[in-house]
Amino acid sequence: MQNRLELLSGKKSDEDSLAQIEHFQNQFIRQLEVSDEMFHDLKQCAKKISNNGQLSVLHDDRPVDDCATMEDRMQTFRKLYHELQEEFNAFSAFS
Repeated sequence: MQNRLELLSGKKSDEDSLAQIEHFQNQFIRQLEVSDEMFHDLKQCAKKISNNGQLSVLHDDRPVDDCATMEDRMQTFRKLYHELQEEFNAFSAFS
């Protein structure tokens, strides 16, 4: 999607389109940040399993201490990612 957005940014010059392009750039950056956090936290869960149930790193803002919580976070991430993908596909279809 990032590559498609870069192509669109060269074609669009009106204010509304540029605002949408900036919105998608910000969303893509945030998605990458969240996926990086999830990957790190999943590794922490794996370490916990192999370390007799003891976490080596704790995060106050991101619970990593039980699999059900991690699964819920992953489902939320997938849902938001697919919504972003649909929103972007609708925007790019009008180009």
